[in-house]
Amino acid sequence: MPLNWGQTDYKNRKFDFEFRGHGFPFIHVHTGLRHTNCKLYADDVKLYTELKTAADESCFQGCLDFLYSWSVTWQLAISSKKCCTATIGKLGDSWAKPKYCLGVEHISVSDTVSDLGVIVDSHLSFSQHIEKITCKAHQRANLIHGCFVSKQRDLLVKAFITYARPILQYNSPLWSPTLKKDIISIESVEPQL
Repeated sequence: MPLNWGQTDYKNRKFDFEFRGHGFPFIHVHTGLRHTNCKLYADDVKLYTELKTAADESCFQGCLDFLYSWSVTWQLAISSKKCCTATIGKLGDSWAKPKYCLGVEHISVSDTVSDLGVIVDSHLSFSQHIEKITCKAHQRANLIHGCFVSKQRDLLVKAFITYARPILQYNSPLWSPTLKKDIISIESVEPQL
């Protein structure tokens, strides 16, 4: 269902809602240059595009302006404090990270983004995520050793499998480690039983 951009210089653009899979909307914003995509999931919104020129940056700001005006029209406030921009990939040294606004408030620039509990950085590295989950799994494994009076091996293994391993396995196909240091870090959590 296309929506017009209104009385701006973006009037030849449209906002198309397309439902894929389980009814989650996928939105294409036709900007004339390239597609700007917007993913909606529950109360999360992700707006992304490929930036190559300054015109692309202003076009993306126009998409943010449209998203903001849409949220105001439908009385669905967007908290700019919870928003951030992240540049993924390599930018030339001469290209500064673009700064964007949502309404009148600036959106913070971040080198890492957490999405559905997985931390990713601007180089698509998951090392920070792996560091966080291994630390949490170590804490859980140490808690298991401290809380259980019985030191029966099979009981401790079941407790580890129940309480610590899910932390390490959550979304693992996405962040599957490729660096040796990350693999060693994950394997170090295995209990010494």
